[in-house]
Amino acid sequence: MQSSPTEKEPVLNAKLEKLTWLKGIWENRVKTDVLQETWTVGEDSLLYGETYEIIKDDTVFREKLAILIDKDSVSYVATVPNQNDGQPVWFRIISMTDSGFVCQNTLHDFPQIIRYTLEGSAVLVVKLEGIVDSLPRSQELIMRRAKVRLMP
Repeated sequence: MQSSPTEKEPVLNAKLEKLTWLKGIWENRVKTDVLQETWTVGEDSLLYGETYEIIKDDTVFREKLAILIDKDSVSYVATVPNQNDGQPVWFRIISMTDSGFVCQNTLHDFPQIIRYTLEGSAVLVVKLEGIVDSLPRSQELIMRRAKVRLMP
């Protein structure tokens, strides 16, 4: 279904303009495993995302994401249904550039820091960092901008 000529795509809030590059579908495919993160602009001009991981046709992980303006700061909010009693976990964005952002929640178990970095125009690196059992821990996820697949 095509949108009518009078319908306009929502415009991103000016405080989030540096994050326009995040919109779209990002994925990492390895054989039958898929990690995909999708970001869109909501009617309220904020960014909303969803991450899921599929292994052999079974969704093993799903996460709802949002980048919100909270008073005078910008926050990254993650909600995983089977973690934290399904409650959202808030991270304050502590730096933002035209090619990335860093958010932090020192009270969260893991991660305490999340880094999103755009490399070139088509690679997204998400790095999760923190301290677990007094030891540093990190995980890096590398995704590429998904190509649009048209149905015949």
